[in-house]
Order: sequence, then C-alpha cells, then structure tokens
Amino acid sequence: MSSKIKGLSGVLFLVLLIFTSLGLGKYAVSILEKNSGDIIKGYSMTSDFLSLIIDHLKWSDKLQNFLHQEGDSSGIQTNHKECRLGKWYYTFINSTEFNNLSPAIKTKIEQIEQPHRKLHESAKEIIDNIKSGTTSIEKCN
Repeated sequence: MSSKIKGLSGVLFLVLLIFTSLGLGKYAVSILEKNSGDIIKGYSMTSDFLSLIIDHLKWSDKLQNFLHQEGDSSGIQTNHKECRLGKWYYTFINSTEFNNLSPAIKTKIEQIEQPHRKLHESAKEIIDNIKSGTTSIEKCN
C-alpha cells in the first residue's frame, strides 16, 4: 500500500506540476500578447515616420531642382503644417496616444517642431529670393 500511495503521490505531483506549468505558460503568453500590441505599434510608428522622412528627402530634391534649374516651385510645400509630416505631427501631439507616452519620448517628439518649421521657412525664403531675382549672396552684401 505504501508503494501505491507513493506512486499516486508521484502522479498527483506530476499532474500538479503540469497544470502549474500550463497556468504559468498561459500567463506568460497573455503578457506577451498584451505587450506585442505596443511593440507592433512602435514598429508601425517607426515605419510611418521613416516614410515621412523619405517624403522630405523627395521634397529636398524638388527644392534642389528648382535651385539649379529655376523650375516650377509649385510642388514645394513651404508651410510646415501642410506637409505630411506637419499634418501627422500636429494631429499626433494633440492625441491621447501622445499624452500616454513617457515624458522622455514626448520631449524627443516635441523637438521635431522647430527644425521642421525652420526647414520649410528656409525653403520659402529661398524660393521668394529666386523669384524676385535676389540671391543669398546679394542679400548678404
């Protein structure tokens, strides 16, 4: 009888161990599922932001072509709030998602505004100077 009890105790221990492992595994999976949305959202945000940077590289090419060829400037957005990055930025900083970010990340995102605004203002100034016949060198003298 003693060996039957020991055997039964061993089986019960193994069953308990299996159920405990399954419970812990299920808990771990639920944590991963919960955090995976944040990870995916982070990758998506990075991808979207890279797309906006590429837009500005293309914008820069248009401005450079205008400078060298004195071509059409109509496709060069000079309003920092009207380009895709500006529209995204001003929508995002007023969102709940932005408000839920850590202060360090918020600060980094807020630091985008001033250089982005200056970039578009500089383009406007360059275009206006070229159209009026004034070059930067002439303006400095």
